[in-house]
Amino acid sequence: MSTDRSPSSPAAVFYEEAFVADSLFLPAEALLSAARGVGARVIGAEELIAGIPDGVGVLIWPYGGYYPVEARAAIEGFFARGGDLIVLGDGPLWFGCARTEGRWRVDESRHAASPFWTMPYGGRLGLATWAVTCGSEVSDPAPWFYIADEFAESFGSAKKLSCACFVSRLCVREAGRTVVIGLAGENCSASPEITEFVTLAEPASVPAMNGRVVGVGVKPSEGWTAENAADLLKGLLAVLEADRPRRLPQGMRLTPCVIRQEGAVTCELWRRPAAEPCIRVEVSLWRSEDQEERLFSREVEVSGADPVAIALPTDQLAAGGYRVCVTAEGCEAIVARCAVLDAADAEPPVVRAKQVNGYAAFEIDGRTIPALDYCFIPGDLSLDREVRDFGRAGVHIHTVQYSFADGWTGPGRFDWSGFDELAERVFLSDPQAYLYPRLNMSAPRWWLERYPEEREVLRHHPDGEGMEAVMARRMASWTSPKWRADMEELIDDFVRHTLASVYGSRMFGFFYMNGECGEWNRYGPDMAMSWEDLSPSMIETFRRWLRSYYADPSERIRRWAKLRDFTVDQVRFPNSDFLQASNHRHHFLDKPEKVAAWAHDIAPAEIDEATLPNAVRRHVSRYGLFKDAEQSWDTIEFYRFFDVYFTDLLAWFATRFKRASGGRSLVGTFTGYLLQEWFNDVDQGRESMGLQRLLERATDLDVITSPYYYYRTENVTGDVNCKAVHGSINLSRVLFVDENDQRTCLTARWKEPGGIGYPGDQTIEETAESIKRNFVLRLTRGAGLWWFDFGLGWYDHPKIMQAVRRCREVHELALNEPNPAAAADRIDFLNVMYSTASYDVFTPCSRFARCNTAANVQRHFNRTGTPWEVFFLEDIARAPRRRAYLFLNTFAVEAEQREFIETQLKRNGNVLIWLYGAGLYEDYHPSLEHIRRLTGLEVAWDFAWHEIDIALSHFDHPITAGLRGVDLGDFGTTVQDDPGTQGDLARVCPQFRMTDPRATILGVNRPTGQAAMAAGDFGDWKSVVVCGPMLPDPVLRGILGWAGIRPVLDTDDCLYTNGDFVGIHAKTTGEKTISLPAEFRVTDLFSDKTYGSREGRVRIPMERAETFVGRIYRR
Repeated sequence: MSTDRSPSSPAAVFYEEAFVADSLFLPAEALLSAARGVGARVIGAEELIAGIPDGVGVLIWPYGGYYPVEARAAIEGFFARGGDLIVLGDGPLWFGCARTEGRWRVDESRHAASPFWTMPYGGRLGLATWAVTCGSEVSDPAPWFYIADEFAESFGSAKKLSCACFVSRLCVREAGRTVVIGLAGENCSASPEITEFVTLAEPASVPAMNGRVVGVGVKPSEGWTAENAADLLKGLLAVLEADRPRRLPQGMRLTPCVIRQEGAVTCELWRRPAAEPCIRVEVSLWRSEDQEERLFSREVEVSGADPVAIALPTDQLAAGGYRVCVTAEGCEAIVARCAVLDAADAEPPVVRAKQVNGYAAFEIDGRTIPALDYCFIPGDLSLDREVRDFGRAGVHIHTVQYSFADGWTGPGRFDWSGFDELAERVFLSDPQAYLYPRLNMSAPRWWLERYPEEREVLRHHPDGEGMEAVMARRMASWTSPKWRADMEELIDDFVRHTLASVYGSRMFGFFYMNGECGEWNRYGPDMAMSWEDLSPSMIETFRRWLRSYYADPSERIRRWAKLRDFTVDQVRFPNSDFLQASNHRHHFLDKPEKVAAWAHDIAPAEIDEATLPNAVRRHVSRYGLFKDAEQSWDTIEFYRFFDVYFTDLLAWFATRFKRASGGRSLVGTFTGYLLQEWFNDVDQGRESMGLQRLLERATDLDVITSPYYYYRTENVTGDVNCKAVHGSINLSRVLFVDENDQRTCLTARWKEPGGIGYPGDQTIEETAESIKRNFVLRLTRGAGLWWFDFGLGWYDHPKIMQAVRRCREVHELALNEPNPAAAADRIDFLNVMYSTASYDVFTPCSRFARCNTAANVQRHFNRTGTPWEVFFLEDIARAPRRRAYLFLNTFAVEAEQREFIETQLKRNGNVLIWLYGAGLYEDYHPSLEHIRRLTGLEVAWDFAWHEIDIALSHFDHPITAGLRGVDLGDFGTTVQDDPGTQGDLARVCPQFRMTDPRATILGVNRPTGQAAMAAGDFGDWKSVVVCGPMLPDPVLRGILGWAGIRPVLDTDDCLYTNGDFVGIHAKTTGEKTISLPAEFRVTDLFSDKTYGSREGRVRIPMERAETFVGRIYRR
């Protein structure tokens, strides 16, 4: 027990007028008034850095996690002598700041700007937080907190206070004690599992840390008064005073805390300065999961200045988690965790990605498991708990983010101890874990400063006056030979270190990433309009590619002949909110004379003088949305180059990791951001356009990942789909693992439905149903998934984890019990054909592409009652033969593909559906004759800019019969609840119209009155041409019915099925009917209830927002 009986220590408050003002807990006047109310003196930055005066026993910190980095030594000295800290707001001690040019900023040169990549300074002192989001769908929008009864008397008017929100719960990181002072009111916490937001933490695992820290993890509401703040501080000071006799007399830590079987763990104990000269403690070892089973106990005497080391009997322990308790007489037990990994001398595992029975799987040393994992940003302890919870749910692959810049300390010098700490956190929470780290390949600041000529260089025009100026980014050029050489050395060292470490037998694989958000995105300084790299290495790489591309250099000179053959009105930028907001940088929207000059800024045709075309050149477009190759060949050429160079880059990294691991480890990366085309008004997104080439050539790449749609994912009215072209990926050797960025009801409350990541889930129960929906979509697509938490406990609830556990069990069922009576051969599928090559001739000047892909997919495709798959147009001959094909964005169709369509698809009663502009181009040449030959129907075009809004005009045809008076929703280029598709952005050119006298006209475009949808029956095949980007699900259902395709589901609820498993997500309450051309039964895999068919139909009662997940068995 502590002998500290001195009177209450004087308090001081740190306050610096210009110090990170936005982080100040209260307005300065109220804060200083409250400080005076408790007799606290004010300490400025200079005095703090010089050293906290000896007379100060309690330091009040009103800046949350921000602190002057130069004050570290003073803070450490203060804690070493037993000083206490009261932190108001988030933190503590997360962001080290320095004063530069008269302003305090996060000092990135000495301290990582983001705690996501490394344990913040507070963690080095034995402190940690459980962060929560600032208000969620399940929390009271007017939160409040109260002081626990034990302490309430000391808090006056601060016994119960409203607050703007809660931010974090302070606790100890490894060992120590935590006292709960204040708690969230009922239903006030955004995370129901975390309610203690005013706590006292006393770390015991850091010898130099002898102080206590009180964390007030709230943001005050506007109604707080200086009196409230003073009473809060008085109460907290009183708690510290009353707690002094309970201060821990000893410190303890385990070294190491993660071992292999037969390894040794030492418990190190030391006497703390305020303790009795000699203390007796009991050291005991327990199983983590069994509170009653004590495996070892020993009494130890701790005295003097030297620590005492106790060897724990761990050499015979089975693999698993354990806890070590140290108890001194009259004091709380302090607890530390340790983990024993299986296989004392095991080699790193051999890991493979594959499909089993058509379902995504991983193989670890010959053992097959579902391709499911948990991905998290390791910023706080709530995610450690989720590692534990996912492990208990049977998901043991954990993807933790780590930046190589944190461990790359100098030329040829590496320190991976930070990653080792992250690994320890994972294994302490889940001793059965496998590590699959997300590794950011960014170069550190020292490297960028040492090798400025190796950095990426982007066009930059902050005043909008010229594109000739350049700015070097804080990122290495992806073509830099120096960067690649250093990356190879770094990868070899990191892989060697991890595979040889204590956790080497649990290294599952390596996931590499770079660019903005780690997703290989390239956002330029002018809001992504200018993302082309102009570094010397990139220019040389481009010229080298040109020499291989042109067998005769004069061919390029010939291609250059008509690049200047355009008028300024053919330079087309979308008048979007995004570009309006960034117009002050580029002035693309209001300075036509500048735009004209930039459009004429064309590099010479000679290869030795070649450079990359600027953003304006890439928006030259003779045919409205479409390019003329003669005036835009520099852009088309650049796109071809970029696809080759970038896919080669991804393949290069995959090979480096695969070779470094001796071929044992799984290798993955981000790509496949398709079927969304959000880039269409920012001229961005080329990084995924070479995916098909990557699938063919990257023989060392095992897994690709991209997030699911952020658009219309809300629970009831929305949907879920993969962005990647999953049909074509399934034809390759690469496995697709979708990123489930699910904003659950525990996510921050969004004001505007439809915003990026808007959850829509109002309750925990709705979130659990969304978990099921999102899972069954991936399962039936042959994809895996990882549940990704951005860092605030999105899955931190028992009911959510219960749904995750059952999803994992269902996936195991798919792998281990093949269904001999599945109905896949009794179900018709729709093949959707998608083309990245078509975007070579497409100009991003409207929101057409968003309607064509994202809106179509998320609003309609899953609601027709017929399952669908999507394939690259280039894979049309390899895709399974179907009775219905929808050509989504196939503006460019080449001769080989046309031949296959003509000879293999225009037969057997197939129906071919062609959306806007299908087949217009062949070999970069546009022609209406190309469309006629492909679709069988004649069309015309004009070049006026109009919206497309198709209305059905003929109801006697099988497609439209029964649709009179039916609200089709959006049928064109305007999406009513999506402002990003309205106004000028909805106008497109050219306008296609149907002119074939043999066709049945089914619809007209309201703005022009011209025929915009037609059907033709050619006996052996059927053709439907739609002169717009979207096809509402009732109309698509009618087209499929015309082809004789019987829907699996009778309603417009979302359907996910592969003929084996089936998922239905209900937007309304009622019966849902599944139909097959044979008798069958369906088992509900979440309730085990079985439904038998009658006359080929099963009726399933469902509630609104419910997800049904079942398995179909033919009788």
